[in-house]
Amino acid sequence: MSSPRHSAPAPVVRLLPQLVDNAAQQYGDTPFVLRWDGAEWSGYSFRQAAAATHAFAALLRREGVKPGDRVGLQSENRPEWGLAYMAVLELGAVIVPLDAALREQEVGEILATAGATFAVTSARQHPVLAAVRDARLPELRLVGLDPIAGLPSWDEAQSAFAGAGAHEPGAQAHDLAVIIFTSGTTGQAKGVMLSHGNLLSNAEGVARTIDCGPGDRMLSVLPMHHTFECTIGFLCSLRTGAAVCSARGLDSKQLRQDMRSSRATIFVAVPLLYEKLLSAIHKRIAEAPLPSRLLVNTLLGVTKLVRLLTGVRIGGTLLRSLRAKAGLVNDLLEQRESRCPGW
Repeated sequence: MSSPRHSAPAPVVRLLPQLVDNAAQQYGDTPFVLRWDGAEWSGYSFRQAAAATHAFAALLRREGVKPGDRVGLQSENRPEWGLAYMAVLELGAVIVPLDAALREQEVGEILATAGATFAVTSARQHPVLAAVRDARLPELRLVGLDPIAGLPSWDEAQSAFAGAGAHEPGAQAHDLAVIIFTSGTTGQAKGVMLSHGNLLSNAEGVARTIDCGPGDRMLSVLPMHHTFECTIGFLCSLRTGAAVCSARGLDSKQLRQDMRSSRATIFVAVPLLYEKLLSAIHKRIAEAPLPSRLLVNTLLGVTKLVRLLTGVRIGGTLLRSLRAKAGLVNDLLEQRESRCPGW
């Protein structure tokens, strides 16, 4: 006898860009997407994110973006990345996220394959996209996330279209929303076509699996053009009300600083990055004075023994000072651990 089928949870909205206003209504002035400005974490609340997204969508519409157009997006991780992503989808266009590390030839191949007619770029990535336009895609129109001479920009949108409302894309859940290109490690990069319904179902599944909400902060470190990071580090947060803090980079010391200053409660990464962080912690222990090394190694041994014999995790308490130095202790995280023991 076959086992009963379980249908995936239904998304709360029909189309991806509708998550923006849904979140603004639910979470309002709660912080959403943040960056480190040298003194503090600042950025956009859910309400501000919705307004900024609609303004940028209005600018893109003025520039000629229409339903079905393919629009490239190449930028380093930052709050505006996800909002520009949603602005493109708000117009019924298709977003083509690009790895910020790609060079001219690779970017040109992807945009040509996708049939892109527009591309959104940060100032740092602009030289690559400008070179692609000049050498290969003369009809490609560029829009800046930063002020760039001769280009319509994010700041212009926020000024010229402040107060713009949401634009109804007129799409269906099964319509194409995103084309994700594979890394091309085993051959030429290939475009994976994902619909609104695909990504909304993924985000809904993650939102119902990971306990996160308005009291949480997620430190986003993986590239946003990856579906994994975009889904968990942006779409899921938009769905649940958690804040997203864009890490400054992959340096272990910088990551620990960002964990501490952002008061992160959630950190999503790949095994290699966790190994890198763990190696950095072990290196710090190995370089510590002998008494400190002996103390830490003894506490680690006791923690492992107690867990082996009883199943009880006492490391959170016993190793609190070590965790604090690694940026793994803050008031928000302790609140989470108090409501989710052993999480």
